[in-house]
Amino acid sequence: MKFCPECGKQISGNEKYCSQCGYKIPADLKGYHPDSDDIKIEFDGSADPLSYSGPAAQKKYPTEGKKILIDYFEKIVGTPVGRPYHEMVLYTFSDDELLKEEYLNGGAENELCIQKLVPHQAYEDAMNVVRTFHLKQLLGRKGHPLAGKVYVIRFREDPESEELYRFSSDNVGREETMMMFPQMRDVLSEY
Repeated sequence: MKFCPECGKQISGNEKYCSQCGYKIPADLKGYHPDSDDIKIEFDGSADPLSYSGPAAQKKYPTEGKKILIDYFEKIVGTPVGRPYHEMVLYTFSDDELLKEEYLNGGAENELCIQKLVPHQAYEDAMNVVRTFHLKQLLGRKGHPLAGKVYVIRFREDPESEELYRFSSDNVGREETMMMFPQMRDVLSEY
């Protein structure tokens, strides 16, 4: 049996996106057990062997002292049971790679953390979304919040910079939100 890693809805083997929450289903998803105390997403072996998947409290790569380059966060609000969220963070790691952390929580107490080393191109691709939608110029602007979901993107314009900008769905209108945030999610999900 397969379940969406984002919301826990049962899915068929050929769905590319969850019909309930819109999450992009990984092609190599083998199984997911949302009611387990030890939440795991199992893949068919094509996933990166250097990645970590398990409870956030037992991460393989420590992030203390690492600089956040990009942080994408989305959260369903106004639901009676829990507050499901999805977050992807790119950290500095080495000259050759970045550390990507992906947090999944379907509204349960257990949080799943997936860590993976990714190429620096992931940061460049994410920054292309920031530049395409002129996020820095929109900072501080008041928009119309999207009912049902909150989105946040934090970004460092330059990896060497100390300044971390924060941009949310409260800064833009509905049409912009429906374009830019899913595009950032898709870019980061590719890595």
